[in-house]
Amino acid sequence: MDKKIIAIVIVAILIVAAAATAIILMGNGSQEKTVKATGNLPVYGNANNDDAIDKKDVDLMEKLIKDSSIDRSAYPFLDANQDGKLDSADVEIVKKVINKQKCDLYYVNFEDKVTKQSFPVKADRICVNRYFFAEAVDILGLFDKIVLAPKKLTEDRSHMYDMSHIETAYEGGKAPTTELILENKVDLIIADSWDGSVCEPAMEADPKISTFYVDIYSYGNLVKFIEIIGLFVGANERAAAYANFVNGINDYIDEGMKGLTKKKIAITYLGSTITAGNTTMECAPCSSTYLVSKLADAYYSDDKSSRNNRYTVEDEWMLKNYKIEYDAIVAMHEYTDTTKVNGTYYTPAMFNDRCDQLDQKYSAISIKNDGNLHSASFFSITFGSYAHIPMIAHMLFPEKFSEEKGWDYLQEYWSNFSSAKIDVRTQGGWFDTRA
Repeated sequence: MDKKIIAIVIVAILIVAAAATAIILMGNGSQEKTVKATGNLPVYGNANNDDAIDKKDVDLMEKLIKDSSIDRSAYPFLDANQDGKLDSADVEIVKKVINKQKCDLYYVNFEDKVTKQSFPVKADRICVNRYFFAEAVDILGLFDKIVLAPKKLTEDRSHMYDMSHIETAYEGGKAPTTELILENKVDLIIADSWDGSVCEPAMEADPKISTFYVDIYSYGNLVKFIEIIGLFVGANERAAAYANFVNGINDYIDEGMKGLTKKKIAITYLGSTITAGNTTMECAPCSSTYLVSKLADAYYSDDKSSRNNRYTVEDEWMLKNYKIEYDAIVAMHEYTDTTKVNGTYYTPAMFNDRCDQLDQKYSAISIKNDGNLHSASFFSITFGSYAHIPMIAHMLFPEKFSEEKGWDYLQEYWSNFSSAKIDVRTQGGWFDTRA
């Protein structure tokens, strides 16, 4: 039986070798046009492996059908109906997707298995169980479709969003009960990969419900999550705009890194308080390590936690291993950026106070004076995390990446991809702004 479970491919490496290639198509008048294969949308029918299923895929398929001598190894997603061959039936499926008509689609799930799913997916009444997932829904322009969410979202983020459309806010910060899902007539759930015990019974009771699962502790390429959801729920243009934003950042980093050697860093995690004694680092496959991978190699230990991929050491280890195991620290401060304090936003001054505390934590070594102790708000898991990377690039390579561009990219994200219109210079604690 075809269960309506959409298990998203969120992995730190591209699933196909063709993802970084450029595909040449023939446009009108036989003019050549280049399509960049990104690997962000691993759905069969996305013939050119870019960020959308569109007319370019139809053109490529028809070209390959007419000329069987063309090498097809660069096109892993041609067989839209998974019958083992490329023919007009595959083209018809792509046309149905373009026209938002009902059909069956095949995609690669988080276990790298090909899975069938009916298209399109209804998204009129959405349930999210974390802020990160509400952020994803907001990118797709569907925030006002959320009807069921935890109080952790409705209370902690009330200064950011109009949440009058949320009909039920439940206790806790994780998945709701199966009964609440059914009572609120939810048609789309976005949940952690381990919430199947709640979501599966709801889908069995109401086959109209679909669920997008994601493992928040191990995914890297956040664009894939947005692209796949966007395709199924009909928010293609919003997903493509986000993908273009991220691709632009990647191009900016690639250009700036030409001729440079990546840094060797430790990505440390700081919670609500900064205390002496221990340091917690994030290791691959945490998304933070993936996001900085163009700039730096993050410290990794096989002894990391199997639950959240974090590794904790005594501060003494950090002091002894500076310039041995790592050359710089990028400290991630959680509960700063958009956190509510006294009914409004965290402030830059409050963030700078945390930076003072961090300086003291590592004052026994020269890392601060060397210009190698850096601070940023939490950029692991959240879908706005890509917008942090240009500023982190400035921190690590100030001679090649400007501070102003770092602020500009962050502001662009909040201006264009969130209904919470934040002025990043004054609202939230994002980066160290001490003179």
